[in-house]
Amino acid sequence: MVQNATVSITQDQPLGRQCTYTIVDGAELHAQVSTRRRTRSYRFNLFALDPEGTREWLVDWRWLKIAGSTTSVAVLFALVAMLLPESVATIYLWSATMLFASLTVLGLVMFLLGTRRVQRFVSEFARVPMVDLQVGRPDKENYAGFVEALQEAIVAARANSGLSRENHLAGELRMLRRLQNEGVVPEATYEESKSALLALAGSRA
Repeated sequence: MVQNATVSITQDQPLGRQCTYTIVDGAELHAQVSTRRRTRSYRFNLFALDPEGTREWLVDWRWLKIAGSTTSVAVLFALVAMLLPESVATIYLWSATMLFASLTVLGLVMFLLGTRRVQRFVSEFARVPMVDLQVGRPDKENYAGFVEALQEAIVAARANSGLSRENHLAGELRMLRRLQNEGVVPEATYEESKSALLALAGSRA
């Protein structure tokens, strides 16, 4: 069967990434993530998503930790340089201080660039984060239109699936396993979700 794209949105992300999401045949959400080096594509089953997305702040704390570490090193070098008599060694120490101070600034800039507000959609039962849409990107009108279309498509896909609760659970598990094999969902997250979904299925057996 030929799949026809219905609604799509493209958003630029930090570090040169670009994400395109496309609702296909009212049954799947296709994602294409492009960087300077490669492009990855994967898909989500709409019936396995929760239509009630939540707004959250995504913060990349790694850069802030790096900035904190380089600040500590820069301060240490500066203190040593001030305590020692002026010599060639102190010149090197002040040079090292400036280098680590520059790395601190870079870390703070990357931290700010990586902090963004998103509309997050998770899987229905295991609550695994699936889709993060940057709020208001590329503009408020396109963003709002796509979110509304996605929520409507999820509700319709679930209503039209005709799946029992047990089959719905099994379908979500299959989607998560496929995404784990594709490197989208971490293995630890998949194993935890697998246990949760099997427990839910067993509770209704």
